[in-house]
Amino acid sequence: MASWATKRKLTYFSIVLIAIIIFLGLPTFFVVYQPPSCTDGKINQGELGTDCGGPCSRLCNSQFFQPIVLWARSAKVVKGVYNVVAYVENNNLDGAAKQVPYRFKLYDSEGVLIRERTGRVDIPPHKGVAVFEDSVLAGESIPTRVTFEFIGQPQWYRTASVDQGLVISDKLLENESSTPRLSAMVENKSALPIGKTSFVAILYGDDTNAISFSKTELDGLANGASSAIVFTWPQPFSKKVYRIDIIPTVKLK
Repeated sequence: MASWATKRKLTYFSIVLIAIIIFLGLPTFFVVYQPPSCTDGKINQGELGTDCGGPCSRLCNSQFFQPIVLWARSAKVVKGVYNVVAYVENNNLDGAAKQVPYRFKLYDSEGVLIRERTGRVDIPPHKGVAVFEDSVLAGESIPTRVTFEFIGQPQWYRTASVDQGLVISDKLLENESSTPRLSAMVENKSALPIGKTSFVAILYGDDTNAISFSKTELDGLANGASSAIVFTWPQPFSKKVYRIDIIPTVKLK
């Protein structure tokens, strides 16, 4: 049977051993342990998939609709030079995608590919987006068909709309028979400033088909502020203009 002195030594030894374990173990625990996050490659913290859904801003595949390409067209600027535009609809109420790669293809009446043009575009939540490319060179060919497609799978994330306070008014088209000029006023009626914004003007004929388009940009607009925007063309349109749409797209942060 151990003596009282031996028991006391064992008690002291146990206390010292526990202190050493705590002293060495706690730092190791805090170094090794990583709290759940939206970038840890695991399904945790209420996520619906790996690092998506739940508290994460990135949306899982089951949480969003693919954008719908409604139409794509070209319009002659001068001989051999064309602007192209595609109208894309995003039906996700709070889903957006940044810098999504895309490709336009222009074909002639024989189905021969004339030119390709690639680029990237932000797709804000729950709105239509006009994807625009200018000065596409066609040479002696005449484009009669345009296709548009997204390249790869967009990465969708949850965000609120940033352009709900933008109001466009006072649209005025002048000089239709010579060098057309379209002007309008843009006002930011939201409580927050708006960052860099592109505006695509789409002009329609009496058959509701787009006959021409152009693009301009604003670096930003303070809340309560307004600014004029202007679009120009070097030659008259092929048809009379019956309707004008100006579509803003605020650059996503």
